[in-house]
Amino acid sequence: MKKTIILSIIFVATTFTSFSQTKQESIKQLFHSMQVDSTMEKTFRTIIPAITAQLPKGNNDPAKSAALNQFMSSLMSSAKDMCKKMLDEDLVVIYDKLFTENEIKDLIVFYNTPTGKKMIEKQPEMQMEMTRILMQKYIPELQKNIADSALKLKPAE
Repeated sequence: MKKTIILSIIFVATTFTSFSQTKQESIKQLFHSMQVDSTMEKTFRTIIPAITAQLPKGNNDPAKSAALNQFMSSLMSSAKDMCKKMLDEDLVVIYDKLFTENEIKDLIVFYNTPTGKKMIEKQPEMQMEMTRILMQKYIPELQKNIADSALKLKPAE
């Protein structure tokens, strides 16, 4: 009797583990279909000039400009590494939690259609537009609201 129970537990655990691995493999296949790595690369190529343009200039000092460029290069390299790790580790867990294996397979099918491929192609451009709108339209309003709230919290002198 004990052997039957133990064998049943091992069978269920093995089945569950192999199902989980299969689902995670499907998620990684989805990321491949979504071209997550190249989309991330395109996104960085799109946002780096926007970020760099907002940085203070080196007052035409070549040494300061070179140092700033070196700093930005190092910062972007670290950010890419962090994003890659997040995609490879954390995003797999999130997709595993939020989508069934059948939904993952449906998404793989979608991203291999012409419409899905266009969605992938346009993703960096959409993100750039959203960032531009956020920076021009919503961030100034948020900054004003924060400043106004800070003034209200400041004790009267």
